[in-house]
Amino acid sequence: MNETVGALNELSKGHFDIQVAEDNSDTEIGRLNQTLVEFREKLKETEELRAPQIGAERQAEIDRRNAVVRFADEFDAAVGSSLEPCSPRSDGRPRLSLNFRRALKLPLRAASV
Repeated sequence: MNETVGALNELSKGHFDIQVAEDNSDTEIGRLNQTLVEFREKLKETEELRAPQIGAERQAEIDRRNAVVRFADEFDAAVGSSLEPCSPRSDGRPRLSLNFRRALKLPLRAASV
């Protein structure tokens, strides 16, 4: 019985390679050991099936992050050169860069009021 309890403790820690003394008797301990062996095999099988899924989920997350970075880089390459960081105007509104103004065909200087 102590050996079975020890094996169950190891299974609970994720150690599926534990050795369990097989007892094929029809006693309560024998049936308990047989069930433990079956349980261990099912846990091994479940872990073997989950491992590729976990790897695929991790790869999907990496792919999503890379796609966002690529999008940001492409956006910056396409639009970033039109927008230059500049200080806000005296009224608090941001200034448009020279390239952006040209692209929008806006006058290079704001009209004086």
